[in-house]
Amino acid sequence: MPGTGEPFLVEISTPRLALYGLQTSHLKRLVENPEGLEKALGFAIARDVLTPRVQHAIHSKLKKMETAAIADYAWFTYWMIWVRETRLGAGLIGFKGIPAGPSDVEIGYGIDPACQNRNYMTEAVLGLSAWAFTDPRCTGIYAAVLKTNPASSRVLEKAGFYCVSIRRDEIFWRLPRPA
Repeated sequence: MPGTGEPFLVEISTPRLALYGLQTSHLKRLVENPEGLEKALGFAIARDVLTPRVQHAIHSKLKKMETAAIADYAWFTYWMIWVRETRLGAGLIGFKGIPAGPSDVEIGYGIDPACQNRNYMTEAVLGLSAWAFTDPRCTGIYAAVLKTNPASSRVLEKAGFYCVSIRRDEIFWRLPRPA
């Protein structure tokens, strides 16, 4: 693991990536002082993923984590997508909450444009999905993708998701719990 700072909530290893579940202190620094977070973690973080929309989502996640059980933080946080070859925090992936009883959870993600078209995001989605299915409450994972974002739909297709419905501007995808 790079760096010697505060430990991650959870770590997931895939062939080319490590997914690091960020602590609340990591999330705060990601928005307020990304350079300080880089120093603490021991690797660079791609800035193109820290859009105003993502920064807003981080604030929303932090608010939810204030009242969540610590054991459920990994369901609310962002996970840093760390590329082993380049030692770069290339993107973020996460769920939008915990499975409430047996239910599906929504996944969201983003990656630095310089790291697109290398199947990193598909690998990250597969890794995080495998982690989610270790929890018996998770019956499936879904995602809502804008029709104007075909690359995101391709990621989900390659990860085994299937199209559930299409509405106005969005395509809804689902990955059921493996049998």
